[in-house]
Amino acid sequence: RDVTERLQNILEGEGEQPAVVVHIGTNDIGKKRDEVLQGEFRELGDKLKSRTSKVIISGLLPVPRASQSRNRRILQMNTWLEKWCKGEGFKFLGHWNQFWGRWD
Repeated sequence: RDVTERLQNILEGEGEQPAVVVHIGTNDIGKKRDEVLQGEFRELGDKLKSRTSKVIISGLLPVPRASQSRNRRILQMNTWLEKWCKGEGFKFLGHWNQFWGRWD
C-alpha cells in the first residue's frame, strides 16, 4: 500500500514509459488476509498500468526461521502473483528457489 500511495511522486520526471521493478515484501503477510493483499496488488497494478507498460514484479522471498505455514502462505501468494502478472501483461521475477534454504 505504501508504494501505491507514493507512486506518482516516485515516477515523477521519469519520462514516458519508465521501466518499473516492484519488489514485493513479506511485512504484511502475517497482518492481512490474502484477499486484502491481492486487492492492494490489483490497485497498485492499475496505477502502474496508467503510467507505464514496462512493469516487472519481483516475487516474495522465503523467510529464514519462519514457520512452515508462513513460508507456504508466501509461496502461495507468489503463485497468485505470477498468474495475476501474466493476466495484466506484467513480467514476474520469481526467485524463490534461488533463496530457499540459503540461510547462511
